[in-house]
This record gives sequence, structure tokens and C-alpha cells, in this order.
Amino acid sequence: MTKETKCKVGGCENDVFQVGFCTKHYAQNYRHGKILKRTRYDSNEVINRGTYSEVIVYTGYSNPVEGARFKIDNCDVAKITNYKWCIHDINSKTIHPYITTHVKGSNKKIPLRSVIIKGYVSGITRVRFINKDKLDYRRENLLIS
Repeated sequence: MTKETKCKVGGCENDVFQVGFCTKHYAQNYRHGKILKRTRYDSNEVINRGTYSEVIVYTGYSNPVEGARFKIDNCDVAKITNYKWCIHDINSKTIHPYITTHVKGSNKKIPLRSVIIKGYVSGITRVRFINKDKLDYRRENLLIS
């Protein structure tokens, strides 16, 4: 009988920690009694829609946030995939929703618009949405002043 060296969860290539699971899947099984499809550390899902892409924003674990898909140009996908994006003020009546990511090791938030237009335009003072859709970050919709 050979000893397993890789996690027994399909598609996981991590080394075994205990009872056939890697540390990630062992902790999920211990905490939740099951293996989760997604965790709060997983990247956002990006869907190519041809001329643009949509990015799905999830809750802490695996549920997509209702109405929280933001649009970006296909040329900007590579810029945003290294970050975990979340939405703020989605239910607020006075503040518009906005997409941010966190800087590891601090409470600093970076807005999506800053990552998209970084290196594209310098000296930005304000970014407005032409079609008033605060989840449409395609360059044709951003008015930079």
C-alpha cells in the first residue's frame, strides 16, 4: 500500500497534511464538515463577454453578491487578476457602490479605477462614469478630469 503524497481533493496539488487532506482542505472539513467550492481567498471569476469582461464579486465564501458584477475592458483583465475585489455600499441609498481591493498587511483600500488607469493617465483628480453605471469600469465609460 502506497502512502498518498497529494491532497485527495480533485484538482488540488498540495501536499498531504492529515487524513489525506492538505492544510487548506483539512481546515475546511474540520470547520464546515465539508469541502467548499470557493473560499474567501479565491480570486474573482472573470467571464469574457467578447468585447469586454465581467468580474463576479463574491461574499466571504462562495455566494455571488446580488447585482455585483463589474465590467472591464479585456485589455485590463491582466491588471486586476492578482487582486481579490470586493464591493462596498451596495445597499446604500446615499453612497454609490464602489469596487476596492485591500493591501496586504494594512487596512488601506485601493479603488479599482486606480488600478485600471494606472500608467494610462497621470495626475488624476477625479474619475466619473459617463453612463452613470458605477459598476462599468470600461475605459469608454470613464471620464477622467
